[in-house]
Amino acid sequence: MREIDGEKSLLSILNIASAFAITLFLIILAVESAVLLLSVPMVSDNIVNPQISTESDIIMDMGESEDFNFNFTISPHINGTAYRVENHVIFVPEKPMKEGLYHLKYLNKSITFRAVSPKSIDWKLIKGFRNHLVIAFNMDMNRSSVESHISVRPSLNYSVSWYGNTMVISPETPASYIAYHFAIKGNISSQSGENAEMSLSTEYVKDMGVPITAIDSTSYPDLPVTYTFIIFPPGIPALLNTLSGYGFLYYYLFIVGTIIFSLAYLIFIDRKEISRSTMELYVRNRLRVPARSAFFDISMVFLSVISFTVIFYFFVDLFTKPTVPDIGKMSLWMQLYELARAGVWEELITRIPFIGIPLLFIHLYQGKRLLPPYKYITGGDIPIDRATLLLITLCGFMFGFVHMLGGWDAYKIIPAMVAGMGMGYLYARWGIWASITLHFSIDYLSMPSKFFGSEAFDLLTGLFIIFSTIIGVYFLFLYSYGFYRKFTASPSAKREGEFENIPYPLSHVEESKQYIPSTIPYAPYPYRCYSCGNTEAEYIGNGLLKCTRCGSISKILPSMEKEDYWDWGP
Repeated sequence: MREIDGEKSLLSILNIASAFAITLFLIILAVESAVLLLSVPMVSDNIVNPQISTESDIIMDMGESEDFNFNFTISPHINGTAYRVENHVIFVPEKPMKEGLYHLKYLNKSITFRAVSPKSIDWKLIKGFRNHLVIAFNMDMNRSSVESHISVRPSLNYSVSWYGNTMVISPETPASYIAYHFAIKGNISSQSGENAEMSLSTEYVKDMGVPITAIDSTSYPDLPVTYTFIIFPPGIPALLNTLSGYGFLYYYLFIVGTIIFSLAYLIFIDRKEISRSTMELYVRNRLRVPARSAFFDISMVFLSVISFTVIFYFFVDLFTKPTVPDIGKMSLWMQLYELARAGVWEELITRIPFIGIPLLFIHLYQGKRLLPPYKYITGGDIPIDRATLLLITLCGFMFGFVHMLGGWDAYKIIPAMVAGMGMGYLYARWGIWASITLHFSIDYLSMPSKFFGSEAFDLLTGLFIIFSTIIGVYFLFLYSYGFYRKFTASPSAKREGEFENIPYPLSHVEESKQYIPSTIPYAPYPYRCYSCGNTEAEYIGNGLLKCTRCGSISKILPSMEKEDYWDWGP
């Protein structure tokens, strides 16, 4: 008896802590959503008016056959000298520009950009080379120091010319038709006395004609700003299209709109269940895994992913220092854009083609009754069977693998795979909206403190991560065990025993003996009639449900355990 009481006490403590963690997560998700909306003016301004340094040179594309003697106007007016380097013109101002907006017209192009004071030494690769390599720095610096830290592989004889703060490397003979590796590594002092540790590295191929590194904050705004990729196994990127200017702006508004719509849609479908699940928690003193509420489920998967990731990297750090992309070096608006984009685009190109569509063909092959066709695109209400679990696992592994293409090392594969499996599960159970919400909530976790520049946010975020890591172990175990039970369960096994208790009062209960339960199919959860697809049913006793539309009878799913932790969705 004491052991039972002890188990209940421990469960009560876990549930109280879990409820608190879920509440904190929902608050943080609301703050992240507010930051996303507040980011729109900032990101829009930087997209439409690319930022350059007040000490930058203005570099313009002239095309292959354009006459060098062209007229251009810039307002406010700036005195300077123009130089031609292949099909580019480098305009070097006589003195640093003043901060503010500038409008430039040349040929048939019109560009507006914003000049800002540089905070650190930065650089942009303007053009891959056969005859020249053009690199623009954002502030004046010690040129001999820069030149002494240059390395090129394979070995290549070259000369260096400077046009303002722009460096042009010219090989003595045209570069071969191979890939070269160029790097600047070491301490480089600016003329203003600032020291900066620079480790700049890029690969380029002869005669590319377009920049290898997309330019987002230089004086060359009409180059592509972002690339959209479709990822195919085993992670081969295929370029779909490029966006810039207002096209890029509309793309970002689509990203923001998709995230906000996902949250709004989940609120709509969860408006009744979240309150019901909350009441169930306090009445029954138990959290279900998975939850009947979409937001509860998202919260618990989030806690599981954060816990696994923190613990995994804690042990990795004991033996080695993993390589991670330094997103913090990006300007704030680029971080806001990149992390929001990842939450939408990576979900669309992974969950739908690698879980939803394959399941459609599997169900066709097996001759099963199909879900509505749109469900294989949007996800949601997909049975969590062995085939679904296998696809979720494979999709998760691919999701982890392709992160290596973004600058992460091999250590990222495992935690990204776990996160990908969590997102795949949410896609199957609640739809693409849930997986987008989870992805966004993880990636944007640090954005409120960066956006507001608040140390208080930093402290609160750190405390939340510590608390999430501790309580997340509980959910990580529950989901992992449920995943294992589902994967190893015999497809033909039918468990008999007690039917699952209904957690809320029924308005109508009557005993019925005219049906033989053994001949009646089980109803999925959430309920959907196997005959007409209706989502409303009447409980008629003996664990039976009657469709309110067509009258078809189905059984309530039996519990997989004495306690119904392992319901595991449809």
